[in-house]
Amino acid sequence: VADLRRPATLTPLACLPAVHPTPLALRRERAPPLAPLRRGAEGVADLRNVLAHVDSAPDQLDLVERAATEFALTEADIQALDGLPAALRDGPRGNFTRGLVALRRGLPDEAVTRFEQAEDAGDAFGLLAHALALLQSPRPDGVELARTLLLRLANDYPTSSAARYAGSFARQLEPR
Repeated sequence: VADLRRPATLTPLACLPAVHPTPLALRRERAPPLAPLRRGAEGVADLRNVLAHVDSAPDQLDLVERAATEFALTEADIQALDGLPAALRDGPRGNFTRGLVALRRGLPDEAVTRFEQAEDAGDAFGLLAHALALLQSPRPDGVELARTLLLRLANDYPTSSAARYAGSFARQLEPR
């Protein structure tokens, strides 16, 4: 399955959905390698199609998180997120996903609250999203907290492309 993250492996996978339209595991593994190719919304559409026929709360949460990440959220995704079991919706991953949704909907204060409750469930991307929410919020300490998160991202995930961006961005936010 790890090879699915390489763009070269997508060609043989392209025909599988037509032959086997509902295997959720296939759709879940096919979606991430599409994002770097700027085809992330296609992966979200695949998952959305399969989840219309499969009742799986954790997979629905994955879909909403991926849709928010790929700027492909729909109102139905948000309603599905609200309808998830409370234990999943209010846990770290659920709060991370709710933070992303709030960020995409232009609600930075709600996003900051959700990211804080998520306990860094989103890894490098979560730190970056949390920092962006802080920068958009009216909090007086928002810029400094965002800078701290960006520096942490650059230190904790040095090989991540987000880390290179974060380090540069954090330096620009230094007090002058």
